[in-house]
Amino acid sequence: MSGKILPEDGSSNDKVDDDEKYYEIESMINERRGRILWLGVRIAKQGKCLRHDAEAHNFSTAPEFEENIDFEKG
Repeated sequence: MSGKILPEDGSSNDKVDDDEKYYEIESMINERRGRILWLGVRIAKQGKCLRHDAEAHNFSTAPEFEENIDFEKG
């Protein structure tokens, strides 16, 4: 994949207090949602396991990668 996804040093701002890192206002949540969807579509275009249906606006996995996961087991 081309393009920069993460900062070169692996962190965006080391000076942010831990309490502030996870607080997001509504506009930040919407921006993050957009970035996640943008990235998902690009991964689906590049890869074989993730698929994106632009007309239905949804993601799925290729049948060979489908697996039932039992989250109740530790």
